[in-house]
Amino acid sequence: MGPIWLVDFEDSFTYNIAAEFEALGRPVEVIPWRSLTVPAQSRPALLVLGPGPGHPDEYPIEEILLAWWKSGVPLGGICLGHQLIARFLGLPVIRSVLPAHGEAFVWRVPPKWRKQYSLPTFVEVQRYNSLAVPARALPKGWSGWEESGEWVAFSHARALSFQFHPESVGTSCPRQFFLPLCELAL
Repeated sequence: MGPIWLVDFEDSFTYNIAAEFEALGRPVEVIPWRSLTVPAQSRPALLVLGPGPGHPDEYPIEEILLAWWKSGVPLGGICLGHQLIARFLGLPVIRSVLPAHGEAFVWRVPPKWRKQYSLPTFVEVQRYNSLAVPARALPKGWSGWEESGEWVAFSHARALSFQFHPESVGTSCPRQFFLPLCELAL
């Protein structure tokens, strides 16, 4: 298997995320977002869009994401990465009803997500976001996990993303969020 490419949007959590993948035996290459280009000969096993500051519309990578998606490479997203995937799907990103920076939330995991990803009934997650994706209809083949009227996670046969930070010390079961990402890898 090839490496996971972790796209760095100049965020301090990037290398914590890389460490989680590496702890699961997956090699990681950190790619600065400005260096991300359309698919060429070198391909990752998984393209993970990391966290970062600002609004996803400040990062003009939609055409690049479309090219990677069409090439068959699976996508992952964390925080800003989740919002970038939402924009890629044509969904809005707006101010969160519960803006948080470094706050833990206890959420009940939907039954489908518990079964599909072997998650417990309740999880504590760490949030660092003032923006969110309002829970609206998703494109065919996509499912979501909704909290307080916002999508906090997306799932697809070739994609998985989280609005929260699974790598944070405030998240109760980080490996259970990273294992399914690793399973997406080609």
